[in-house]
Amino acid sequence: MAVDMALAKKGQKEPRLGIAEQLAVLIALATRFAVKLAEYDWPAEKTQELTAVKAKLESKMAEQAEAKDGKRSAGAAQAGALSKAKALKRNLDRAVRRVFRAEKNLPVNPEAFEVGRRVGDSVPVLLGWFVKVAPAVTALAPKLLKKMGGVEPVAALEAMRAELEKADVKQETSLSALPAETLEVYEAKGRALELIADLIDTAHSAFDDDAAVAAQFNKDIVVRARKARPAPAAAPAIPA
Repeated sequence: MAVDMALAKKGQKEPRLGIAEQLAVLIALATRFAVKLAEYDWPAEKTQELTAVKAKLESKMAEQAEAKDGKRSAGAAQAGALSKAKALKRNLDRAVRRVFRAEKNLPVNPEAFEVGRRVGDSVPVLLGWFVKVAPAVTALAPKLLKKMGGVEPVAALEAMRAELEKADVKQETSLSALPAETLEVYEAKGRALELIADLIDTAHSAFDDDAAVAAQFNKDIVVRARKARPAPAAAPAIPA
């Protein structure tokens, strides 16, 4: 069966053992509260799928595939570009807020700089934001320049967008060239994350009136595992 490349991309940088540990907790909860969850369209088959994905992530094949993973350099390139891009966004966000606090009747409004959704580590969302804000950044460029520590905002935005796009293309190419076993592990991690999100949403609907139970359905273990991974190589600092 062909690998779902969208799921493989989703799972490629995620912590395999952290996801497996999270699944163990959620499987126990889903089993304990099976009757209530079924009322909100989480059947037993979904919990069985969680169990199957967990077994795959803990398999010897997954361990070996991870050890042979040959795309770390491409992933590191994208991670480094993403880190720099988010730093630029933070710097720009701070400068924009200062401009709007200091002046009225500007040629653009604050909404021109809104993301519309959480950026997180989403390269497509961040690239979309870069494209969206480019006209507004151009309109305010002289006012932003000093507040960004001398960083020329229009040139910085365009250069960062190009670097992020290049890193993303390199990662896509590297991903498609990986061995089937590695792609299957990535796909399993991506599928696990989707199932985890679905279960959490289901549980929070089912236990909307019981915050203590709802709070048990979370992905805290995955979040901690992400933070525990070695950080990518430090990006050149952008003046604050």
